[in-house]
Amino acid sequence: MVIPEQFDANQRGAIDYMAFHKPIHDNRLSEFRRLWFGRTCERYRGSRTKIIFFRLPRAPIPFPETWYARPAIRFATWPRNNRMS
Repeated sequence: MVIPEQFDANQRGAIDYMAFHKPIHDNRLSEFRRLWFGRTCERYRGSRTKIIFFRLPRAPIPFPETWYARPAIRFATWPRNNRMS
């Protein structure tokens, strides 16, 4: 992952935390997943249904403001004879 050079230490730390932080492992969560993934697999065993398990990101990484901040366009700067066809 490449972090832009203009990011300060706080922004770099936030991105690093969001991208690489691992939550504390809890045995109850493992048991819950094993139980329900097992039940799901058993439910569709012998059928033609394909089961795919994958992890989704916990949260989006926000884009820097400079990527989407644009100066306001004023109507006065638009050409007056511009017609839509």
